[in-house]
Amino acid sequence: MKSVEAAASAVKTINPDNSISLANLPPSAKGAYPISTYTYVIVPLKSSKAQALQEFINYAIGPGQEDGEALDFAPLPAQVTAADKKAIAKIGS
Repeated sequence: MKSVEAAASAVKTINPDNSISLANLPPSAKGAYPISTYTYVIVPLKSSKAQALQEFINYAIGPGQEDGEALDFAPLPAQVTAADKKAIAKIGS
């Protein structure tokens, strides 16, 4: 878990489409596991269930993170959560 957290924390750039690469991490990412990735949520921007989608995803990236360790998921770094919130705000727009 710590090595995946180290890989995730080494990411400084999030692409405009919210894709993030954990490949070719810098040497400064000590102990980072080189084969890591994120789990993505793909949803339509326009939906009659936009509010429910926003609430669920906000829960998943917020309070839902507390359950991640028991499921072998590393917590999301702050820069990823910030990008997530911007993308979530676009749902229903």
